[in-house]
Parts: sequence; C-alpha cells; structure tokens
Amino acid sequence: MSNKVEVLNQLATDIYNETNPEVKKSAEQKFVELCTAPMDVVLESCRILLESENVPYSQAVAKTLFMKTLNSKMSIPSNYRLDLANYLIDYIIAKHEAFPAFIIKGLCQVLARIIKISWYQLSNTSEDRSLRASGSLSSAGETYPFRKFVENSIQLVRNAASPTTSFVNVPGNREGNIKIGLEILSAVIEDFGEMQGIDGVSKFRRVASDLRDSYMKDMIEISMDILEKYSPGVEVTSMERIPEIRNILVSTNEGQIFCSALTLSYQILSFDFIGGMYDETQDESAPIQVPSKWKDLFYYDDQQSSDGNDVTSMRESKENKARNIVGLFFSLYSVCPGQYIVILLKNLVLLTSVRRTLFDCRGRGLHLEALSNGVLMILNDTSRLQDKDAFHEFCRLVAKIKGTFQLAELVKSSYYMQMINKLVSFTIEALRVKEFTLNSIYYLLSFWQKMVSSTAYVNSAENHNLEKLCPNIVKAFVQCRLDYCISVVNDHEEDDMAEDGSLHQLMELLGTISRLSYKDVYDFLKDVFDRDYSQYESIYVSSPNSNEAVILRKRLAWLVNLIGGCIMGKGSLTSNSEQDIIDGDLISRVLKLMQTTDKQHASLNGLTVDTHFIQLEIAYLFCLEQVRKQYISDQIMKVSEMFMRLSDNLGIKNEDGLLVIYVRKICTNMKFLNVNEHVIGQSLYLLDELTLGFMASKKLLKIEEVQFMINNHSGDLLNYNNGTVTTSSLKSRTNFYKSLTRIFACDLGEDFKVFKTFMSPIQNTLNEIVEVFNNPNMSCNQNQLKLAVISVCRDLTGISYALSKKIHFTMLFEWMHNKVFQFIQRALELWGDCPEVVNPIMKLLTEISCNRTSRLSFEMNTKYTIVLFKEISKIVVNFGERVLNFNTNTSLNSSSSALNVTGIDKGNDRLLRMKVKNITNIFHITKNVLQGGYLPYGIMKLYGDDSLKDMINLYIKLFLNIKDDVLDFPKLARVYFAVLDTICRDQIYYISQLDDKVFEDILISIHNGIQSLENSVITNATNALDYILDMIIRKVHPTIETCTIDSEEETGACLVALERNPDLLLGLLNTMLYTLVFEECKCQWSLSRPLFGIILLQYDAFKQWGAEMINNAIAAEGDANKGGNSEAYANKKKALEIAFESLTEGIEQKVLSIRNKDQFTTNVSVFRKAVQEIIRDNDDRRSLNSYSRNERYGYEMMA
Repeated sequence: MSNKVEVLNQLATDIYNETNPEVKKSAEQKFVELCTAPMDVVLESCRILLESENVPYSQAVAKTLFMKTLNSKMSIPSNYRLDLANYLIDYIIAKHEAFPAFIIKGLCQVLARIIKISWYQLSNTSEDRSLRASGSLSSAGETYPFRKFVENSIQLVRNAASPTTSFVNVPGNREGNIKIGLEILSAVIEDFGEMQGIDGVSKFRRVASDLRDSYMKDMIEISMDILEKYSPGVEVTSMERIPEIRNILVSTNEGQIFCSALTLSYQILSFDFIGGMYDETQDESAPIQVPSKWKDLFYYDDQQSSDGNDVTSMRESKENKARNIVGLFFSLYSVCPGQYIVILLKNLVLLTSVRRTLFDCRGRGLHLEALSNGVLMILNDTSRLQDKDAFHEFCRLVAKIKGTFQLAELVKSSYYMQMINKLVSFTIEALRVKEFTLNSIYYLLSFWQKMVSSTAYVNSAENHNLEKLCPNIVKAFVQCRLDYCISVVNDHEEDDMAEDGSLHQLMELLGTISRLSYKDVYDFLKDVFDRDYSQYESIYVSSPNSNEAVILRKRLAWLVNLIGGCIMGKGSLTSNSEQDIIDGDLISRVLKLMQTTDKQHASLNGLTVDTHFIQLEIAYLFCLEQVRKQYISDQIMKVSEMFMRLSDNLGIKNEDGLLVIYVRKICTNMKFLNVNEHVIGQSLYLLDELTLGFMASKKLLKIEEVQFMINNHSGDLLNYNNGTVTTSSLKSRTNFYKSLTRIFACDLGEDFKVFKTFMSPIQNTLNEIVEVFNNPNMSCNQNQLKLAVISVCRDLTGISYALSKKIHFTMLFEWMHNKVFQFIQRALELWGDCPEVVNPIMKLLTEISCNRTSRLSFEMNTKYTIVLFKEISKIVVNFGERVLNFNTNTSLNSSSSALNVTGIDKGNDRLLRMKVKNITNIFHITKNVLQGGYLPYGIMKLYGDDSLKDMINLYIKLFLNIKDDVLDFPKLARVYFAVLDTICRDQIYYISQLDDKVFEDILISIHNGIQSLENSVITNATNALDYILDMIIRKVHPTIETCTIDSEEETGACLVALERNPDLLLGLLNTMLYTLVFEECKCQWSLSRPLFGIILLQYDAFKQWGAEMINNAIAAEGDANKGGNSEAYANKKKALEIAFESLTEGIEQKVLSIRNKDQFTTNVSVFRKAVQEIIRDNDDRRSLNSYSRNERYGYEMMA
C-alpha cells in the first residue's frame, strides 16, 4: 500500500513539476493508462491522491482523474456516486482552509459533475425499492438524493447569512460555511451550463431546465442577501459607512465572501436560460432571458425615479419582500474594493441586458431610470475605472444600455441630458488614454453609432442633442490616433492599424457618427489632411526614409482610413447632395495622395517599402472599396454630385474615369508590391468586386491596361527571377484569373481561336511541365517545377470559375481534356503526399466538375460529360486509394462487399487533418458529379463502364476510414451527408448490396447526423434515411409492388444488419419522436418523412414509446405538484393518448405512397402542436410560463 502511495505521489509530481520532457511524457502516459484502469482501481487511486500530503500536485491529479472518469462511458454505480459525493463534501469542509483555492474549486467542480449526471437518480434504499416494487410509491413520493446536495448548500448559506447576522463579527465556522456553500453553488451553475458528462442535447436541456426552475431563484436571492449586508444603505448618514465597509471588504475572509457572492450571481445571470447558445461563444446582442417569476427581483417604487440627486435612491427597503437587484448592485460600486470591481461590473452588464419583455411599459421606464441613474453615479466617480478590465466592462455596460433601449425611450429619461453629456466627456478622455485597447473603445463608439443610427426614428421635437456632441467624439478620436503615431513609430508601441478587421469595424462606427454633422467633421479632416499632405510632399523629396516621413505616412494612413469610414457611413443615414460634394472633396484628396505615392513606388521599385507604407496602401484599397460600394453601380443611374467635385479637382467626370484610376492602382500594386501577399490579396479582391456586374466588366474591357493584361498575362513560371515566390503567394492567382477571365468572357462570343490565344501563355507553361514529366533525366529545379504545377492549377481554377456560359466552358474543356488530366495524374503520382500540390489540384477538379449555371448540360450528341466524368473518376479513385493507404492498413474482402478499414492514427493531429482535408475534397468532387444532373448513370452500366461504381466504392471506403470522426469536422460532415443523400436517392440498389456491417455503420452515422445542430446535415441525413427505409419496406413487405425503369435489383443484405441489431431502428425512432415532441424542431418536414417509414416497420415500439411518454409526463406533473387532482391527470392522459392516435389518422396500413407520407406530415404538425399545448398547460402548473413556445428549453421526459 505504501508503495502505491509513493508511486501515485511521484506521478503527480512528475506531471506538474517535472522539467525533464522525457520524464514528464512518461508520467502523462502512465496517467492515461490509469484513466483506462478498472473503475475500482481509479476510485481507490483518487482517494489515495486526495489524502496525500503532496499538496497540491496529488489533489490536482485526483481532480483531473475524477473528471475523466465521470466524462467517460465507464458506469459508476449510483451508491458509489452517492458515497463519493458525501466523501467530497466532508473532505472539502475539512480541507478548505488548508488547501489552495484552485484545489477546492476543482473538487467542487467534481461534486457538481456528480450531481449533474445523477440528477434523475432515484433513491436506492431497500425501503424505496420494496415500495416501488409493490406499487405503493407514487411518482410524487419519489426522492432524488443527489438534489439534496444543492438544497443543503442553499440552506447552509441561507442559515449562515441570515438577516440577524452581521458580517462585522461573523464566527469563523460561519464564514467557512458561506464560502463552501457559495463555491459549490457556483460550480453547480457553471457545470449545469455545459453538456460535458451528459449524452444528448435533450437530456442536457432537461437537467438544466430543472435546475433553473427549482433552485436558481433561491440561489440568486441568497447571493443578494449576502451582498445587502455590504450595501451602505439609503440614508444620507449611511454614506459615512462607505469607508468602514470598504475596510471590512479589504480583509481576506470578508472579501472572499463578497467576491464569491458576486461570482455566484454572475454565474446565474450568465446561465443559458432558454438553451439558445449552441457553443461557448455568446452573442453580445442577445438579451438575458430570465424567467418571469423573477420579476419581483426588479421592483421599483415610483418615488425612486423622481429624485435625480440621490445616487443611492434606487435601494429598496429590506422590509419589503420585493427586491431591487439593480439598485443593490449599483450601490455596491462605492464600497467595492478594486480587485472585485470587474466582477461587479460584469453583473451590471448582465442586468442591463435583461429581456425587455420581462417588464410592462411602465416597468421598463422605471428600469431604464434605475440604470441611467446608476451609470451617472459611476460617471461621477470614474477613478475606479482606471483598471483596463474594469474600463472594458463599463464600456460594455454603456453599449448594452443602447442595445436594450431605444433612443426614443432614452431621451424621455430624467437622467438623459446629464448622462449623455458625462458620456461625451468620458469618451473623449478615454480616447486619450493609450493603455485602453481599441476593443474597449469599440463598445463606447458602438453606443454612439447606435444612437446616431436611431436619430431617423426619433420625433424632431425630442431633443437628443447628438448633432452638437458627436463631432467632438470624432475629432477626439482622430487627434489622439494621429498623436499616437509618434509613439508607434519611435517607441514601437502596439499598433492599432495592425489588425484590419478590428480597424475597419471602428471605421464603420466612426463613419456613421461622422455623417450626423458631416460638415463639422469634414472641415476638421480637410485641415488636418491638407497640412500633413503638404508636409509629406516637401519632406519626401529630400529625405523619403526619414523618421518624419514615416510618421507622416502613418498619420496619412489613419486619415485615409477615416475618410473611407466616412464614405461607408453614407448608407447608414439619409444622404443629400451637399454630403455627396463633401465626399467628392475627401475622395479627391485621397486619390491625389495615392497618385503621389504610386510615383514613389515607381522610383523605388518596391525595394524600401516599410510596414507603415503597406498600411497606407491597405488604407487606399479600403477607401476605394467604400467608394465602389457607394458610387459605382452596374445599373444606369443619375450622375452623383460627387463626380462633379472629382471633375473639378482631378478631371474624373464619371464612373468610366474612376474605373481607370482603380485599374491603374491595381496594376501598380501588382507590379511594385507583388511581394506583399496582403496588398495583392486586397487588390485582387477589389478587382473581383468590380467585375461582378456585366456592364462593369464591359466598361473594364475598354480600359487600355485591362486589354494589355488580357493579351500579355504570363503563364511561364518555370524560371523565377524573384526568389520570394511561395506556395502561399500563388493563391492569389486564382482570384486574378477569375477576374481577368470574367472581363475577357463578356465579349468572347463563340470564337474558339480567340479563346486559344488567351490560353496560350498557360499552354506554353503546361507544355514545359509535361516535357519535364516525360523526360525524368532533364535537369530541372524540383521546387520551381512544383511551383509551376501549383500555378497552372490555380490559374485554371480561376478560369473555370469565371466561365459560366455553356459555350465558353465547352471551349475550356475542348482545350484541356487532351492534356490537363494526364498532367494532373502525373503531378499526383509525384506529389500526392504534398498538401501544397494536392489542394490546388483538388480545387481544380472540384470546379470543373461543378455544373454551375447548367454549363455542363450539353446536348445529346456530345460525349463531353462522359469523357469528363471518366477522367475525373480515374484521377480521384487512384488518389483516393493512396489516401486510404496513407498511415493506415486497408483491405477489401474479395468475397463480398464488406470493407475492413482501420481508422486514422489520432495521435498525429497534423496527419489526421491532412487526411480529412483530402477526403473532404474527394467528397466535394463526388457531390458535384452526382448532383450535377449531367451524367447519364443508366447508360454506363449498359456498356460496362465501372467509373461510377468505382467512385461510390471509394466514397464508402473513405467513410469507413473516418466514420468516428465525421461529425468532428463540420465541412466533412456537410459534404458526406450531401453525397449520401444523393446516392440513396439515385443509387439505392448500391446501398442494398452493401455488407451488413457497412450498412449498420451508415445507419449509425445517419442517427448521429439527425442529432446534429446544422440544418443541412439534418436534412440530408433524414432524406437518406427516408430512401433507405423505403427500400427496407419494399423488402419486408414484398406485396408492395413498385415500378422502376432500368434499375438494378435491390438485395436484402441490409436486412441482416437490422436482424442482428434491432436497436438501430428503435434508436432512430426514439430520437426523432423526442425531437419532434420536446425540442425546437427546425426540420420538422424532413424528420416526418423517415419517421413514417420507421413507424410502419416498428409500430409496436411506437405505441410503447407513446405510452411511456404519457406516463412520464403525467408522473412529472404529479411529482411537481406533490399529489394533486387525479381527475385532471386522467384528462391530461386521455388528451395525450388522443394526440398520439391522431398521428396515424387517415393513413393506410402498410402502404408506402406519397399520399400517405403527405398525410402523415400533416398529422405530425397537428400532433406536435397538440402535445405542446398539453405540456405547456402542465408547465403553467409548474411555474414554467416564463417563456413563449419558441423560447422554451423543451419539456422533460425520460431520464
């Protein structure tokens, strides 16, 4: 025993404290082995580690081991779990003072996980078992022992924090009880918000909704009880208590209790009340959907809102049963120590986001008054917001106010003018502080942007005063960013222009704010721009690389971005001719500066372009893109006044002249800045956007520079003079050729000779590559050869994408089918394991197999579709076999269609992702071929062509190779189910001939797909299942005759799988019924079609499921009401039985027909509505009327 203790202690030390990587790796491997040991060994090891004196390493390992065991499929008996939970409670109480906080928190998380997975575990005492067996124990009398831990924790904290207790002189054991209880409750709330440990979304939602409805209000009330003891009170004299309370909270124990109560309330308010968050990312604009029965926590007295001077007047009297949670939390701001101010503000952010529907019109106004008063109180004392995190949360709080309330409501608040003036000053001061990140500033600016956007909906008689205030904000932002340029250049401080995405978001906000008083902003920008431009011109001539020149470039980059933002803001507010003239003035200045810097590029030949110069170039492209969106259209429009100003300043009279500027800028970037992928990428994106319209392409075709590119685009990439070319930089070639070909094709007509002339540069490159392939002894740089192959594939992908007309795509296919497919085959043979080469090839095959705009729907007298498919099939099948053999062992049973394919080595994440990407690409090609509608499947078997069969065989092999990982990769899952849907629709005979084990795997994958969160996956999975069930029904009921033309005979091999594993269909039946009845079903029609087939096959199971569902629903209501009216229960039961009978009403028994399916789909809608109305009536009895039908989690059913 002592030896085992030493081994486990050493293991824990090696995992957390070992510096030798070999020893650490060995320890981690032993830990993995321990996790897979028998359950009794794991639990005994955990106990030894917990009782070890090797603190904190052994306890940390024990916590991790507990969680892995609870998350695994290892079943721990309920009595073990109950004993373990009791042991952990005793252990936490005994050790909470001796152990670090993170260990206690980790053990509370383990306890919470046990409670969650055992939530519906009934009492297992001998007395309960005997009563249950005799039928004497009703559902209302059942007990759930694991829920007692939550109830006891609530009671523990409530007793310790009773109103008669003052925390000034709290006994030590009482402080400990409060901290332990709050820690456990916080862990429970946090864990019940995650799906880990529970199989299935439905069961998870049921558990979470039970906790929400039964305990969460009690939890937040005890948190408020604790926090109220630290509130300074409502009397004027109570303000004198602020220093005293603050000193109390600085002490360790008091501060910890205060922080734990704030943490618990934050966990509760951030809980996903209605199951609307499917991942860990939260929507910033989403309201907090607190239940309606919490409304008494937001009680406001009319007298409170009338006193605008008393910043604590929102506090509710403690004698009143109703609570004022908003007033409570704002009153704590004055006493909260600095280290806890962030969590306090986080609570206030959530309280500000509470759903509007919780209040009536009057209550909503009082709620706004309370929030406005609280924000004004904080603005009067901003010294506590110097911490960056606290400042960030307050910015979010301000943004949430506008997100929750409308401007028309805000201006009616008695605090509006005070608050808005204070916020302007606060915003301007915040912009001047370098330490505050743009991420925080974004929330402040978003508040002003939303305010400005709402001015169009406010009555002109209501004075919002924004026209006077907003220009000051824009000027402050511009000035502080320009002043900051010196620090960025000289001191290398963080550059706010380094990230385009966040920068452009800010410009969008500022653009909207600027347009409200555009003339004031324009005058300021014009003066600053002219001054900086004049200085830059004079300095650059004498010292182009001087520090002053760099700083000026940086300043000009900011100004160009801001002008682009102003142009972007044109679409947010109603514009007029005066504003268009201002736009023309600003754009003229940008274009004039751009012409100057372009001349400098020509003189420097791109050799000394620094980061700040690149940022200026990106700013140009951003500004040009905004001008394109607002002033360049593919439609015939009246010439804007903006062009009048451009004509006066630069001689640009219309769109045609402006397009010339665009093209010249793009050409300049391609010539002098081609080593910078970011600039080239943005330049080609702009070109692509310009070519989307037919009229725009026609205009571009007339431009001299465009004609030059069409006639002289180079495809010779075998000999590089520029050593900076990389595989990454070649990605831009696809976009370039896509745009260029789109322009070229708009006037191509049917002249194949012109097309071949256009393709000649690529033809020359292709000939050189093929010559090297055919002469292996020829001396050639392999890296250059690889780059040339990639380039040709990228070029052809872009060309193929742009040729959307049938005649033009026919020219491309005629040009490429004799040479390109052999070239691809040879390239894959050489570099099939090189992703840099494989990915462009797969993208090319995906594109040319896509029947976009019916370009592959050739006439009946052509062979192109068959030839194309045969070539693609040969390439894909050969490469697919190579993928199967990549790091795996694959074998095909020659005596049958059974496939024995081992999985991927999951230990190598890079190899797994590379293989998944290859398989995803192959599936995309297969999808395009099968769904294209251009391949005559029936003819191929007639003349003995196995190309289609080989491709489907490959699809099945690849699926079996990654069957356990399909849903882990969303792109793979979408395309896998899309192909399966098509195969089951058009090639169902192939599915019927599969080996029974393979067929079982396909049904399991369909079951998993039905439970996906993606609508496309659910739809394709249910469609595939519907076709499969139709085929099974035809085999099970041979009396059903169907007429098929030229279809292969379906075999009954699939029935073997159903006989061996009857739970396959039962599992599908349970999942679909549960989803339709209890969840927010977005794919009701899709689910109803295969459900009809399963009910035909499993009618007895369907009746049993309905009976169990009815009994459980009635039992749940009885449990909630602890008895109740038996007659009411009988009525509910009868109503549910009638609803289930309505599902099969009007359905002919064992008749598979479209009419039957349509009738059943109609019945499903009626059935679902009826059951939900009955259940909603039950919910009303259980105080679950907090939500509308679309907001509710879904009702509980069976554990």
